[in-house]
Amino acid sequence: MTRANTLGIFCGRGNYPLCQEGIDDIISIVEKHPYDKVDRVYSSPLLRCVETAHYAYPKQALEIVEDLQEIDFGDYEFKQASTAKELDNYDEYMRFEPTFAFPNGETLGDLASRGVKSIKEIIKKSFDNDDKSIGIVTHSMLFLSAIKELGTKLPELSNLFLPNGMGISFETDEEYFKETGLIRCCDLEPKGATRPDMTKSPYHTK
Repeated sequence: MTRANTLGIFCGRGNYPLCQEGIDDIISIVEKHPYDKVDRVYSSPLLRCVETAHYAYPKQALEIVEDLQEIDFGDYEFKQASTAKELDNYDEYMRFEPTFAFPNGETLGDLASRGVKSIKEIIKKSFDNDDKSIGIVTHSMLFLSAIKELGTKLPELSNLFLPNGMGISFETDEEYFKETGLIRCCDLEPKGATRPDMTKSPYHTK
């Protein structure tokens, strides 16, 4: 969670660090419900993800993947999320239409393609490394766009958004992945943690 998140401000490529509330929140989550240990951790290069990865997977080395960055909000970067309602094609945004883009920003289709490509490359690399489990720390918009193409047995839409310190676990195997290019949803993570009500998020209330 960053200061921008607490204000309901679009923060795509803006390199905000975690705010103190966000740090305290994830420390509390991980202390009560630690993430399972993994063989390798991949992260977006943006500071909020790098910091989150360090708290979720302490003492674990990170591999930075540039294409795990969040969507480019274009002219709406650092604007209040509620201002998106002024767009003539706002309904396309709400339906997550692949052709939608904020003015001078990235289309949702390009975001999904970038996310799918980077996650598939990570999974293939994990097979090459004989990794049994990996962690990927990225952003809600990128994750949501990519996982709709990559994932099966997905939870309801509200659980696909990633609140601070929260994630979803998936599984696959090399044969299944080679045949389908898909991963299967397992559980909400970390197990036992209470997920916040997203309708009370500043992105809905501000």
